[in-house]
Amino acid sequence: MNSSNEIELINFIAKGDQHSLQLIMDRYRPMVLRLANRLLCDEQVSKDIAQEVFIRVWQKAHRFNPQYAPSTWIYSITCHLCYDQLRRQKWLLPLSRLGFLPDEKSDNSVIPLEQRELWSLYKKVSQSLPVKQRMVFTLREIEGYDTQETARLLGMTADQVKSNLSQAKKTVRAKLEKYEIR
Repeated sequence: MNSSNEIELINFIAKGDQHSLQLIMDRYRPMVLRLANRLLCDEQVSKDIAQEVFIRVWQKAHRFNPQYAPSTWIYSITCHLCYDQLRRQKWLLPLSRLGFLPDEKSDNSVIPLEQRELWSLYKKVSQSLPVKQRMVFTLREIEGYDTQETARLLGMTADQVKSNLSQAKKTVRAKLEKYEIR
């Protein structure tokens, strides 16, 4: 499905077409769940956030700006809802709830133990980052978005993204050194 077809679906959603919403949900649910899981480190809350994302898509489709790709718009909604959740709850998960969070395409049984342990450590370290730094760090370093896209998704300037990323990397580096990982 190309971007123009997706824009057309968003326009149909704005007119109340539930079938178009289902098509958008089928396409973007894995992406939304993956991002929410990486930011929130809680599968159930991530599912709730994903549901809320698509409620917002339904309610706000008439406000969609076709200048941007639907994926960017949906990613932005997801980021903002996760940000609100993190801010509201000041998340600090107990270690017993931390574990490997696989990509939606991966099979946990074939992931090397060392990689699972590193992912668990990342989640532990990321919990201590301030919310904005955590959002920027996850989008840039884990999801692979560039500075401009991260700024657009989070409603920040490029300089704010760079500053938050620099501070996050410094904090992560210092914490990883405690675990003798460099």
